[in-house]
Amino acid sequence: MNSGTLFERLAAAFSDGVARGWSEAEFDGWASEVFRRQFELNAVYRRFCEARGRGPDDVAGWTDIPAVPTSAFKHLDLSPGRHEAVFET
Repeated sequence: MNSGTLFERLAAAFSDGVARGWSEAEFDGWASEVFRRQFELNAVYRRFCEARGRGPDDVAGWTDIPAVPTSAFKHLDLSPGRHEAVFET
């Protein structure tokens, strides 16, 4: 799981996984890797996780990853990337 960027590897995995599905272990591996990356790059999400006592070393599986309430997306900037364009509904 180490060649290419996380985005490239995820794109390939989604393409491959649509037809055959992912095992629980595969999904868990991807979720853990994405969580680690989001925790590293997204200060708002990192603080949210830390307030719940969770970091990459505290997560044993995908069910341990803190889920952000959908209402938070309306009030907080949870995107770690640059904002090229903003669309509001």
